[in-house]
Amino acid sequence: DTSGRADISAFPDWYRVMEREAMSWAVAEGIINGDENGLLSPDAPVSRATLAVILSRFEGHMPH
Repeated sequence: DTSGRADISAFPDWYRVMEREAMSWAVAEGIINGDENGLLSPDAPVSRATLAVILSRFEGHMPH
């Protein structure tokens, strides 16, 4: 189910997100929570550890 949406305008850098609908879903589902500064940082490099967390959270949403 990809119908969930969150108000990403609560993040100070929300306007930099190009795929807002997808990001809104990922935030609503708890897959992406923002960084330690409360930013989405859509154009920042992603560490291996951060990507592992995102993928793990996403995997929890996949049908088995």
